[in-house]
Amino acid sequence: MNGNRIYYLDAARAVYMSLGIPYHVGLMFIASAQWSYFIADGGAIIRFFCGLSHSFRMHAFFMIAGLFAALLLQRTAPIDWLKSRMVRLGVPFVSAVLLISPIQMFVYAVLTQGSFDLALSEFMKLLTTPGNQWIEHLWFLPVLIVCCITLTALWMLGIRDKIRQFGDFLSNQTLFPYILFIIIAGVALLERVTSTAILETTNFALITILLKVIRYVALYFTFFMLGTVLGTSSAFLNRFTSFSWSFVAIGAVSFFFYMQTWHIREETSQLINLVAISGTGVAFSQITLVLLKKFLSKPSHVVKKFVDYSFSIYLVHHAYIFVATLALASLPVGNFVKFLLITASVFILSWLTAMLIAASPVTRFLFNGVPFRRAPATA
Repeated sequence: MNGNRIYYLDAARAVYMSLGIPYHVGLMFIASAQWSYFIADGGAIIRFFCGLSHSFRMHAFFMIAGLFAALLLQRTAPIDWLKSRMVRLGVPFVSAVLLISPIQMFVYAVLTQGSFDLALSEFMKLLTTPGNQWIEHLWFLPVLIVCCITLTALWMLGIRDKIRQFGDFLSNQTLFPYILFIIIAGVALLERVTSTAILETTNFALITILLKVIRYVALYFTFFMLGTVLGTSSAFLNRFTSFSWSFVAIGAVSFFFYMQTWHIREETSQLINLVAISGTGVAFSQITLVLLKKFLSKPSHVVKKFVDYSFSIYLVHHAYIFVATLALASLPVGNFVKFLLITASVFILSWLTAMLIAASPVTRFLFNGVPFRRAPATA
């Protein structure tokens, strides 16, 4: 720690984002995932890794985002902080949609079609049709913006002291891990039941779409708010980043039920999966933070570079997955080796691109939302 800098939290944000590379590559080796492209069955190891990653990675990412939001709000005016977030999140989102997504669509069309003419036709279809292909892995940015807007409003209503008091109270409870799991699972179930009931009673397509978006935001806003508790209550942060066998037990049991219901569309299985992922989300987030605190609490040049590049890496990695798959999927090697080769290639290409982005003020603004620095005034 240097002043107010908590190095392992910086590292955590980068680690959670970077885990998206092997996760998205791994989905191409799991038929039931029904992802953008399927190569072949990759076996139990890839399925286990992807299940483990998906069971907590984005939950942990939103938790860390909430933590940093709370830390910054304690020394920045809420409106000024929100303006900064809108630039840091909104500009990269728009830039990526307009500049990266079309390239990604073209490579995907070449990958999935048998000839250039068919690929061009598919590309034009994707380019001229509104849909998920425009945002793919970028969905987390508008969700984060909604979280930031909501937190700003709550902060201006004076919620800070209540958050700290809640964190202090919870950190003193003997059954702290289990109480935390019950709260998160309960909120998740309440949100699911409420939104499902409303969805079943409306025939208005626009309202239905909006409610589905709200449901998606609500899933991660719970963890975002958990992060704000971590960033507001030092007692809660200390308790949460201390090793606990209870969190290990919650994570192990929850992960078992999560894997049993993963990719099963039946309603009861989805409810079980929702409770299970609440457990894995909080438990594995806690366990990884404990490990990162133990091993990455000191400044490191390599870790700093990793942290600096992680956002850019995540923005561009999806397109490079299709590029690497196009080049490597037909190699006469085992599927697990293909998984490793594609993952390594995507990471290297994404890292090099992140270096290029970092080299120019223009690209730093477009893809990282870093404002242009004004030149110092001269006499």
